[in-house]
Amino acid sequence: MSESFNARIKRNREVLSCIIDAILLCGKQNLAIRGHEEKHSNFVALLHMRAKDNIVLADHLAFADPQKKYTSPDIQNELIELCADQIISTLVQDCNDSKYFGFMSDEATDCSTKEQASICVRFFDKTTKSIREEFLGFAEASRTTGEALAELFLEQLELKGIDVDHMRAQGYDGAANMSGIHKGVQSRIKERIPGASYIHCKAHNLNLSIVHASEEPLIRNLMNTVQAIAFAFDYSAKRVLFFKESLEQNAVVREEMDRRQKLKTLCETRWASRSESLYTFLTAFKVIVDSLENLEQHGDSKARSYACSIKKFDFIITMVAAQSILQPLVPLSEMLQRKSVDLIEAVSESKVVIEQLNRKRNSIEAWDELFQKAVQVADTVEEVPSMPRAAGRQRHRVNVPAETPSQYWKRAMFLPFLDHLIQELTRRLVSNEDRFSAQYLIPTKLDGINQEVINTLFETFRDDLDINNVAQFREEVERWIVRWDIAADPKPSTLSETLPVTNSDLYPNIYICLLILVTMPVTTATAERSFSVMRRVKTYVRSTMHTERLSGLSILHAYKDWEIDTEKVIDTFAVKKKRRLGFLFSDQN
Repeated sequence: MSESFNARIKRNREVLSCIIDAILLCGKQNLAIRGHEEKHSNFVALLHMRAKDNIVLADHLAFADPQKKYTSPDIQNELIELCADQIISTLVQDCNDSKYFGFMSDEATDCSTKEQASICVRFFDKTTKSIREEFLGFAEASRTTGEALAELFLEQLELKGIDVDHMRAQGYDGAANMSGIHKGVQSRIKERIPGASYIHCKAHNLNLSIVHASEEPLIRNLMNTVQAIAFAFDYSAKRVLFFKESLEQNAVVREEMDRRQKLKTLCETRWASRSESLYTFLTAFKVIVDSLENLEQHGDSKARSYACSIKKFDFIITMVAAQSILQPLVPLSEMLQRKSVDLIEAVSESKVVIEQLNRKRNSIEAWDELFQKAVQVADTVEEVPSMPRAAGRQRHRVNVPAETPSQYWKRAMFLPFLDHLIQELTRRLVSNEDRFSAQYLIPTKLDGINQEVINTLFETFRDDLDINNVAQFREEVERWIVRWDIAADPKPSTLSETLPVTNSDLYPNIYICLLILVTMPVTTATAERSFSVMRRVKTYVRSTMHTERLSGLSILHAYKDWEIDTEKVIDTFAVKKKRRLGFLFSDQN
């Protein structure tokens, strides 16, 4: 009887394993599991394809009791949740093992107009000696007030098994309900966890810096004109055809375009990427003018106004200058979105870009080069360098004193835009919080340590340190300085390089300071990446999907390379509640 029972259990587990494999394939490859008719769904089709080579599965699909088939949507949801939980439990365990972590979140509306909050954590993995940022799922937000979101975030973290008392940082965008100092999410969470410092996403700060600097009238007009023309070519098959024909006739531009066949529209959210759009527009400028002139001859009513607006010298010089100024911000934006970057590195690279812009501002040769480039571009459309006529009562135009067009455009456009941008970058990206003093514990920066820095570090981190007086901390820091003074190995220069070589037994308090600082999120890019997954999973034809199913499928899709232990899923499924079929062998009962 025992052998017969175990044989039946083996058969049931084989069938359920095939069902789980079909769900995993759909989840990881983002294939819709269900269809308008269940019998025509991807899930059922995969099972029947598998049944061609599996007699046990074929017999189950053909003759099993409908109540014991285990292919219903409810069973699908259970199995999706169990598979996702296996991934989440490992991520949570790694996060808790690191002791301290940073929390990140953002919200977005899905296709069914539900507000979804992304739950993400950042921590230092002691096993791999690396910084990790992990996505733990979505949670539906019924309200978006600071109080409601703070309760939702803490509840979700506790449900997943995270020790919330070890949160030492929280990263969000600058929305009032998130960053408010009185009723925002960050202040509500700090009431519960005082050590959880708020970090305004640096990538958002970079974006806001460009947005505010671009309020300069000439820059604003340039952006609006480029966007209007890019949209005009992007959404019209006729205009695209004329553009491609003109491009084919200009070999020089075609080579510089590097196989691009159309203009790039300006992104409404990632302003740092606008440099690439301006570069494409500038490179294809002659082709754009030729295309608009041809379109005008073929009855396009808007082509003439577009051509006239971009053939003016004020547009050309502003386009050349803006593209050059925004270009250094592109690699900075990409660096700020990396998971491995830390706050010290982010601030350091931001200072490099600010210094680069300052040098460009103070360099006579840099402006002369830009002006000559604008003159060359203007010459292709037979436009002569010029400046507006001075008018004493003119209030809507910059009337700066100038003797030449070069002087005028430098004073009226180039310097104001650069100054505004540098001011915004300095204010938003270069911060001097007390926690940043931990950067002086990095071996290459030990020369900056003095008594004031040691006192600041002790007071800032004292709640997490293993000592109660600054004298003991000072002694440990002095020993740390000596350790690197006599070290023969190359000195680490970043937090991620320093932590793996820091002995937590010999330097426990220094290790804690560095560990807390490295968990502070630079940006919320990981949370925003999860929304890309959400938009792929929950489309308009899958708009009725509940948040639990959405979150589970998103986890499977985001971690598609993760190996799921099917046997453990079956065991958990069997003991979760009483099942109509048995899945546990007799020695497990």
